[in-house]
Amino acid sequence: MMAGPSAVGDRERGPDVIPPEQDESKAVERPEMTGKMRGIMKQLGDKPAAAAAPVKVPEGIKLPGGNVLHHVPGKPPTMDGTGEKLGVMGGSDFPHFNGVLLSATVATLNPASGLENTHVIAAAAAALAAFKPTDEIEGMIAGQAVALHHAAMECLRRAMLGGQHPEAASKLRKDGANMARAMTDMVEALDRKRGKGPQVVRVERVVVHEGGQAIVGNVQAAGRPKVGEG
Repeated sequence: MMAGPSAVGDRERGPDVIPPEQDESKAVERPEMTGKMRGIMKQLGDKPAAAAAPVKVPEGIKLPGGNVLHHVPGKPPTMDGTGEKLGVMGGSDFPHFNGVLLSATVATLNPASGLENTHVIAAAAAALAAFKPTDEIEGMIAGQAVALHHAAMECLRRAMLGGQHPEAASKLRKDGANMARAMTDMVEALDRKRGKGPQVVRVERVVVHEGGQAIVGNVQAAGRPKVGEG
């Protein structure tokens, strides 16, 4: 039995015969889509692979002494420089003392101030360096003065919050004033250590014998009279 013309034609066409279950519209578009895909793949192959974007490090904050403070979001602040440069803040030749003093001073600042941690560290460093400590004692006095200052400011800030009892606000103002006076006491203590305080001479007992006279006060020798003066 001879095969029909369609069957012979199918055998002669070979593997290019479209299966009967395949959609004719897809069969027509298949060569065209293949060409587009090859073109896209060729273009992608010609382009160099995109390099990973470098992590942008924000510009650091310069601290007294030459150290630079950096902060990358999600990571703790880092400091460029050596511990010896912190001596302008702590006054010590021992780097660990200066670092601990700076950390202890930063810990006394209000963490809920809304400022970034780098700004708080920079503010504390600048305040310590302003005292220009020359040894560990002066560094500790400077740290206490900075802590007392911020404590006073925090008390005064809380006293201004609305919706609180007047007695609570009054006590906060008194506490702030006490902290401010204590801060000035630390500054005067630093001046006395440096020999800048006022010198006071205290007279405990004065004995005046019979026929003598005593003068208590600032006594200056009288100048010699000029020629012609009586």
